[in-house]
Amino acid sequence: MIDSTRLAAIAWLVGGAAWLLKLTLILANGGSNTDEGIVGIAFFVGVLALVVAGAASGFTLLRRWGIWAAAIGVPIGAAATLVGISVIDSVLQPIVPASGWYDEEVGILGAAVIAILLGLTLLARGRSKEATSPAAASAEA
Repeated sequence: MIDSTRLAAIAWLVGGAAWLLKLTLILANGGSNTDEGIVGIAFFVGVLALVVAGAASGFTLLRRWGIWAAAIGVPIGAAATLVGISVIDSVLQPIVPASGWYDEEVGILGAAVIAILLGLTLLARGRSKEATSPAAASAEA
């Protein structure tokens, strides 16, 4: 069974990768298709994965206070992720001059990069905890 930290890490990585794929496809077609076909699917998969990542992160952060706190963390984490994406978009859009399709997509790029960094960080922490756990030490002996 997968634990919530690993689920969050994988979902952050999938969401970020899906949005990077979306941006790559838009770039490949010259910016003319920003929401149809595979581009639209990549956007939807990215949103879904990021909401799952936020929910799993909320669960993970609050599980030390019991299952009820963790259960409350699920919708809070999902909502916080959506708000965070909106904030990232609001911060980055004014920075990029309005001169093409990418001025509308810069928030997606920023969110994708942050999501991938979060996923990699969670995976690295999970691996370092596995390496230092007593079960891992006894397995090596």
